[in-house]
Amino acid sequence: MRIVSKFRDYYDGVQAHDAEREPLYRRTQKEIYYTRYNFYLKRGNVTGETVYPLQVPLLPLKQQFWYGLSGLNFLESHTIVFCGKIYPVLQFGLLRNGPRGEKQITTVCCYSTEEVDILLQSSFSEKQQWSYRQDDYKKVTQHWVYEWRRDALAAFFVLGTEQVAGYAALFDEYKAPVFIGNNRNKTVTVNGCLKDLEFYQVLDSYQAYQEISMWMGNQADPGKVIPKISDEVLAEAKGFDKWSFRKEPSRLR
Repeated sequence: MRIVSKFRDYYDGVQAHDAEREPLYRRTQKEIYYTRYNFYLKRGNVTGETVYPLQVPLLPLKQQFWYGLSGLNFLESHTIVFCGKIYPVLQFGLLRNGPRGEKQITTVCCYSTEEVDILLQSSFSEKQQWSYRQDDYKKVTQHWVYEWRRDALAAFFVLGTEQVAGYAALFDEYKAPVFIGNNRNKTVTVNGCLKDLEFYQVLDSYQAYQEISMWMGNQADPGKVIPKISDEVLAEAKGFDKWSFRKEPSRLR
């Protein structure tokens, strides 16, 4: 496979070990916007004519910058659709002290509730972890954000895995192996950059490259129709005749 693109992704280096020149992956990016109220995708802009079914799993999640929560600057939810499979991901913006005491933002991506649990254990206080696991509004909001409680984030991951069928129209139209939905910006990026969301946590560079190569190959040659032939013709084509499984009569008397 060969990749033609204006940006680099984490799996691009595998091309050096691939002697095949086909298929060709023209990794051209395009943003699709969808409306805020009915959450239907529209091509080009929010006044476009082409409308698709629900594409991006949405969550009642506060995703703006949040300075009131110690240690956390923002939380965004994304949806990666990769070669027909869907991967919901949460991107945390963590506040850290720089070498001179200045505040710096470090992004961390989580692809499951368990990864979120580990992140909280390593980066947040015990009070914040306790509130995160509660369901009662008053208990959660003591040290955390109610919309970011564990049950709500777990629902996001479950909901996301059920939405892959909604992307069928986009796959058919754009013939692209990668779509990335940003729930805050209300956009879906065709051929989005996977390294920005640390997708190498899910598939390493060789696995991602192979998946894309196979997907592009199937798009280029979806398969020829196999003609129906009789059993006799098939056997003859394989080199068998009527005497293949029994003894041919002798000519000697």
